[in-house]
Amino acid sequence: MASRLVRSIFWLCSLSGLGYGLLILTTPSQSNVNELKQKLGSDKQPKEALSKNQQFMNVLQAATNNSKPIYRLSKEEIEKELNRK
Repeated sequence: MASRLVRSIFWLCSLSGLGYGLLILTTPSQSNVNELKQKLGSDKQPKEALSKNQQFMNVLQAATNNSKPIYRLSKEEIEKELNRK
């Protein structure tokens, strides 16, 4: 019984220590974050994403004005609904 308890405590401490070590090892530093931002060109991404999100919201709003479900609408019907606004 005591050996089971000792083994359980040993494994608990070992795996917790391993998890903490991996957390410390994989946490990026501020310089790594800055390098990634420069490589990915983060200034350009949000503007494109915003316009795509706006287009998506426009399609959803157009679908609410139609009695058919959005998955039954053709591309032409969606565009016609968007142009009607």
